[in-house]
Amino acid sequence: MKPGIGIACALLVLGLSSTASALTIRGAVMKGEPGAPVAGLTVQLHLVRGEEELKGETSVTNARGEYQFAGLKKDPALSYYVSTEYENAFYTEGPFQGDRTADVNHSFTVYDVGRDISSVQVKNHHIILERKPDGFHVTEILIFENRGKTAYLGTGPDHAENAGARLGLPASIQGFQPGMGGDPQTTRLRGRELSSERPIPPGVRPFSFTYRIPFSGRVDLSHRLYFPTASFVVLLDDPKLQLESKGLEFAGMRDQGGKQYAVYSGQSFGVGQEIPMRIGGAGFWSNPKVYPWLAAPFLIAGALW
Repeated sequence: MKPGIGIACALLVLGLSSTASALTIRGAVMKGEPGAPVAGLTVQLHLVRGEEELKGETSVTNARGEYQFAGLKKDPALSYYVSTEYENAFYTEGPFQGDRTADVNHSFTVYDVGRDISSVQVKNHHIILERKPDGFHVTEILIFENRGKTAYLGTGPDHAENAGARLGLPASIQGFQPGMGGDPQTTRLRGRELSSERPIPPGVRPFSFTYRIPFSGRVDLSHRLYFPTASFVVLLDDPKLQLESKGLEFAGMRDQGGKQYAVYSGQSFGVGQEIPMRIGGAGFWSNPKVYPWLAAPFLIAGALW
């Protein structure tokens, strides 16, 4: 065999090996039902390793609404997400694990934006409150359901801006961080008023965030609701504490992830309703047992479903 041919064969083998070990994520963006292709829309690929987001890629949909990300690394430590934005509504899917043996085919359905709130409700609103040395660490998860055919976008707190998700929070919160369904660019907290500039698309979508409340004699956890809310649940990780609220009742203890939570719940709350809540009980000044602040995925899943 001539040297040139040998080198060419070796390069070909390496190329085939590289291609075989690569992952492709592809799909299409369709508008409404049954779905018309959306051309010229940017789709983003997000790469996450642990809690670190790595540099991603972008793809623009063709005339058939199709996008593709090819040559991606197959790595069990990597997770891939794809997202797009249409009329300021954000759509994201994933994670797709990097150790998949088959390529990923995933399509998006995007919607026009409207102001019909009659089809929008919060199916579940969960508050997970954990006591730490520097105060109460709180995770809130709202599950929005939009039964309409358009994404919902309403009026913001000052009536000059639009808002999708909106909620009145306790007055003394610190260290607010948006989570699922939100980001620092479009999530606003002004005083008690929390709002998101992103519309609420049709279907069922989560919206979550975390914050901290400093210790005091009686901690105020009151909330104001701006959507009909079917179920409202508060979980406390310290059995010495008690939640005082006319709108919620004690529902017993729940074991999740090896921890005991006191559960308080209520159903069928209306638009504009205030849920007054105060936390009292012994041991505010004692040394609480330290647990991780951010709720583990199994904890969130167990609380919601």
